[in-house]
Amino acid sequence: MLLLFYLIPYIIIRMGKSVAIIGAGISGLTAGIYLRKAGFKVTILEKHTMAGGLCTYWERKGMRIDGCIHWMTGTKPTSLTYLRWKEVGALHNQEEIIYLPTWGVVDFHGTKVPFYCDLDKAEEAWINISRDDTKMIKKFFKMVRKIASVDLPIEDPIRYMSLKTKLKFVKDLIRTFPYYTKGMKKSCEEYAAKFKHPAIKNAIVNIQPGEGNLYSMMYCYATVACGNGGIPTGGSKTVIDNMVDKFKSIRGKILFDSEVTKIEVEGKNVSGLRLYNGELVKADYYLACCDSCYTMINLLDNKYQHKKIMQRYLDPVTHPAPSCVFINYAVDASIELPVPYIFNVPSFKIANKTINHLNIRNYNYDNTQIRNGKSVLQVLIDQDSNDYEWWVKLYKRKNEYLSFKEKIAQIVLDLIVKQVPEYKENISLLDVATPITFNRYTNASRGSFMSFLFNKKKGVIMTKGKLKGLNNFLLSGQYVQTPGGLPLALASGKYSATYIKKMAKVRG
Repeated sequence: MLLLFYLIPYIIIRMGKSVAIIGAGISGLTAGIYLRKAGFKVTILEKHTMAGGLCTYWERKGMRIDGCIHWMTGTKPTSLTYLRWKEVGALHNQEEIIYLPTWGVVDFHGTKVPFYCDLDKAEEAWINISRDDTKMIKKFFKMVRKIASVDLPIEDPIRYMSLKTKLKFVKDLIRTFPYYTKGMKKSCEEYAAKFKHPAIKNAIVNIQPGEGNLYSMMYCYATVACGNGGIPTGGSKTVIDNMVDKFKSIRGKILFDSEVTKIEVEGKNVSGLRLYNGELVKADYYLACCDSCYTMINLLDNKYQHKKIMQRYLDPVTHPAPSCVFINYAVDASIELPVPYIFNVPSFKIANKTINHLNIRNYNYDNTQIRNGKSVLQVLIDQDSNDYEWWVKLYKRKNEYLSFKEKIAQIVLDLIVKQVPEYKENISLLDVATPITFNRYTNASRGSFMSFLFNKKKGVIMTKGKLKGLNNFLLSGQYVQTPGGLPLALASGKYSATYIKKMAKVRG
C-alpha cells in the first residue's frame, strides 16, 4: 500500500501529459512509440491518407514503386540501430532482410568496377583492373574496413547515454578519427584524382547518388558491406506498415488527412495546431516531425528560427541538399543486372546539372515486388536544392513541365535500352517524379529527400531542435540530425521523445 501511495502522483502525471506530433514519417512514428511507452497520450497528425513521409511507396499501373529504401542502415543484429528498429516494430526478424552481393557495379565504357560486399574480393577485382593503383586501392579498402566497425550511437542523446554506450562511442571515434577527418574534408572528386585508371576514378565519383563527401561514400559502402545495410522484404511499405501497427497496438492515435496549416502560439508556449479544416488540436507538448524549414517558415510564420538550420537553408550553394528526378519503368523481372548498375551516357542537361551517367536499380531481388513477371526498374538522376528554382519556373508552365517529364523519360529509356538491349521488347514507363513532386507531397524544402550534405567547413548538425521563445515545442527529423536518412530520422525521433520526457519530468 505504501508503494502504491508513492506511485499514484507519478501515474497521474503520466496519464495527464499529452503530445501532438506533426507528421507520420519515421521520426514522427518513432517519437510517438517511445512517448506512448512512457505513458504520454500521443496524437500524430498526418496530411496524407497514409503514413511514411519521405519513406514512401505508391502504385502505378499495377506496380508498386518504392520511393525510399535502397538499403537500410541497422539490419545487423549486433548493432544498436537494429535494436532501435526492433523496438519501434520496423523489423521483426532476420528472415525479412535481403542482403545483396554488391553495393553496386559501375560500368565505365565496358570496364566494370564492382563494389562487392566481400571487401577482399572487391579489392582484388580493383587491383586486377589497375595494378598501377594497387597502393591507393589498398588504402581505400583499409579505410572502408575501419569505418565498417563504427556503430551509430543512437541509444539516447549523448548527455543521457549510458556509460557503456559512451565508452563504446569514444572507442569507435578514436579508432576511426583519422579516416573521419580525412574523409569529411575531401570530396569524392578530389580523392578520385589520386587514382590513375579512369574507370576507378569514375567509380569513386559516381557510385553514390548526389555530391556527398568521401566519408559519406565510404560509410555507406562499409555499412552495406558489413551486413548492416540490408533491405527489408517489401521495402518502405513493410517498414511503415510495421511501425504504424506498433504505434496503434500501444493505443497511439493517428489522424490522417489532417494537414496542419498553422502553429498557434500564446506567450512562450505553443497553444495548439490549426488544421486545414479549422479544427484546433491541443496538447501539453508539440513536436514537428515534418520538414523543419517548412515548419519555421510556413507554420510559424518565420517568427521563430533555428539559426544553424536556417543558415544552411538560405545558402543552398554552400549547403546543398540532395534531390532527384525519379523515373520508374516496368521491365521483365527475369533479366539480371547488378544492383544498382551505373553506366556512363552521352551528356545531357537537367536544370543546372549536366548528366553523364545513369544509376538504375531493378527491384527483382524482392519477390513481393514482382507482378505478373514484371519488376520495377528505377532510375535516380541527381539534382539538389540549387536546381529547385529552375523546376519551380518550369512548373508554372504546367504543359511544358509535363512535356519535359515525358521527354526525359524517353531519353532515359533509349539510353537504358542501348546499354541493356535485353530490355528493348519489354519496358514501359510507370512514373516520373521531380523535386516539385517531393515538395508537393511532403513539403520537402527545395524538393530535397535528405538533409544538408556535409560541407568542408560546417559538417554535422546535431541539435535538440529547440526554438528560442517556445518552451513546449521541438523540431525533429533528419534536418536536426544531418545528413539525414532513415537511421538519423529514427535517432531524432527517439531523442525528441527523451527531451520531452525530461521537460515533463517523466521517467521511462
